[in-house]
Amino acid sequence: MNEIELALTLFNLRHHIEKTLKDLGVVRTHKFISDFGEWLACKLFNGTLASNPNEVAWDIEANGIKYQVKTHHKAETTPAQWSKIKTLEYPVIIFQLKKDYKVNNVYFITKDRLQDIFKPADNQQNQNEFILRWSECENIDERFINDYPFLF
Repeated sequence: MNEIELALTLFNLRHHIEKTLKDLGVVRTHKFISDFGEWLACKLFNGTLASNPNEVAWDIEANGIKYQVKTHHKAETTPAQWSKIKTLEYPVIIFQLKKDYKVNNVYFITKDRLQDIFKPADNQQNQNEFILRWSECENIDERFINDYPFLF
């Protein structure tokens, strides 16, 4: 098989994979990593996805609480340990994925803690975007490792 045939075969395979992931409800947009994290959060927290995948303020709702979900698939060597969030109105769930898409860490931060960190007088950032350092969050891996060992 030459390079062109291989490329065509791989693109065809990718198309079938994308279609299957959409049929399963795992992905809804072309932001595969974000969609995967939102879907995974729904499964782990027994939630539902926002009806609009482009919802700007929150991504899932579970037990009457709306959450922002951030998912990162960064190189293991990157020092970037933060997420951009758009609002302080909803708690945040953060998935840090490994190279093989398994979960490296699950972080969580409450709405109250967010509002403590980003006090208006202390915060000089654009009010439409906040940089949340993962060190400010609680690591909640232990809540899921026993039930989903294949995920980690």
